[in-house]
Amino acid sequence: MHSILVLLALTKVEMKRQMKSLSFWLVSFIFIFFIYTEVSPYLINYPIESQKKLDQLKKQGAYGDFYVNKTVTDKMNDVKEYLSNYMKSDIPQERKAELDLLLNEINEGSKGLGEVLAYFEASTSENAANELAVIRSIIDTVKREATLEEVQAKVKTALENSPFSVYISKIYGDRTTALLNFLMLFIFAFLFARDHKNQLGEILHTKAVKPYEYVLGKYLGALIPLLALVLITALVVDFCMYINFLSHPDYKINLLNIVNYTLLFPVVSLLFSSALVTFLALVFKNGFAVIPVYAAYYMFAINPDVSFFGTANLLDMLIRMKGNFLTLIPDAEWRSIYFNRAFYMLLTAILLSLASTCWKYSTRQKRGRKWAT
Repeated sequence: MHSILVLLALTKVEMKRQMKSLSFWLVSFIFIFFIYTEVSPYLINYPIESQKKLDQLKKQGAYGDFYVNKTVTDKMNDVKEYLSNYMKSDIPQERKAELDLLLNEINEGSKGLGEVLAYFEASTSENAANELAVIRSIIDTVKREATLEEVQAKVKTALENSPFSVYISKIYGDRTTALLNFLMLFIFAFLFARDHKNQLGEILHTKAVKPYEYVLGKYLGALIPLLALVLITALVVDFCMYINFLSHPDYKINLLNIVNYTLLFPVVSLLFSSALVTFLALVFKNGFAVIPVYAAYYMFAINPDVSFFGTANLLDMLIRMKGNFLTLIPDAEWRSIYFNRAFYMLLTAILLSLASTCWKYSTRQKRGRKWAT
């Protein structure tokens, strides 16, 4: 009981310190601004009822799944458009006549894509290489931008597969994972800096404060405000979703989706990454030394070649939900995700235990040197 009271007291003290800290409020501002810019396009422009909304989503980079596979007809139309524009350029009249004849044959349906490609491969015109490169590029292009009607059909299919709140939750969880697991570095790297400077370790030993009480109290005191920031922001997004789509019954909203995704993805990653930085801060006893070490690990973890969406192997401290907005995590992958999250929760406990041991022996060595002198 005494340990719990001490732990709560230390946590409360650290929380108050964080509430007065410029770094915490700066991290909070950056996080809220970033989440607003990333999530608001989906809340503002869905449902996509006009070309203007679709163009706005594309302009802001929130493409979703706004591409469809090109058909043979699409590719033939692109070839026709290219030939029509090309014949208006400054090319010899003889070449214009040849291409005009080819275009007429295409319009009449007497030449297909393969025959058009063969025609340009056999061409001996002055610009034959450039012409062939353009035709090959048109034929090899797999996708094209979808029309408004095609996008609306894709969204309708997506909404039949899952509530809209799942797609928003996925975006929120992914962006929070990416940003907050980096920003927390500037809070936890310097978590013990003031205490080291004021030689608080020796004072706490005289008060019989156990190492795990001190380290865990500092850790929780810095972590709880960040968790509150993440969860409160998630609830605000939840509320905005609910209000925005209240008059659109097709856009089903499950208010628990964003909470579940937040707890599973960014929160578990945050628990581990903050415990790792806490441990490193006690090992190096210098926050500035921790920054490059963790930053290098973060760049490794967030690298698309390392973080695999859905596979969630044990390297994935950050599970990034890559793919289009209207993409769901495959059902078959959830088991590996749960295993990954449990593994990193275990690593969090191990790191905090090591951090407590590290603080215990570092302060003991200091007192030993002091008595020796």
